Amino acid sequence: MNRLLIWALVPLVALGAGLLVYRQTRLAPPTSAVAPPPATQPLQPPPPFEVAAREFFTLWQTAQYGPLYQLLTDNMRALITEAELITQLSETRPTAFEVLTSTRAGDAAFVIMSVEVPPATSTATPVSGYSVLLRQVNDQWRIALLVAEEKVADKYGNLNLKPATEPGTAGFIITFTDEQGQISTLNLQEP
Repeated sequence: MNRLLIWALVPLVALGAGLLVYRQTRLAPPTSAVAPPPATQPLQPPPPFEVAAREFFTLWQTAQYGPLYQLLTDNMRALITEAELITQLSETRPTAFEVLTSTRAGDAAFVIMSVEVPPATSTATPVSGYSVLLRQVNDQWRIALLVAEEKVADKYGNLNLKPATEPGTAGFIITFTDEQGQISTLNLQEP
């Protein structure tokens, strides 16, 4: 009787082991289907001229006008006193800002910023951004020109900055391709 019981249990044990192996392979995900972790790229720090532009708007946002005034080039400070700057900038402050794009040519850089600035009055022209020309002076980036923009484009392709070379002109030529594929050219006269 023991032999008969053993011979009866052998097929049941074999069937159970087969079901266990089938169940484990059926439920386990295939090893080739597991995706490898995505390759991560190290984050690059922003260029120093973008840092200077952000610093200008941060100081304006927090009403730190003394350090903000020091970020201007000597030419800009010759055009506007600190008191005049405070009067102009204290009427309103940016609530949010970000760099949209930037470019550099030698000791000059151009940064286009999206900036949320509430209008100072109900009749004031709304501003959606600023174009910022910066110059490198003694290894420090300084604001050389700040231009309020009523509308900033959604796209600035092929942004390029180069010194103006026409006889009798000074400043910089900025070119870019907008969201409609149109090439725009700006001539910025540096003060």
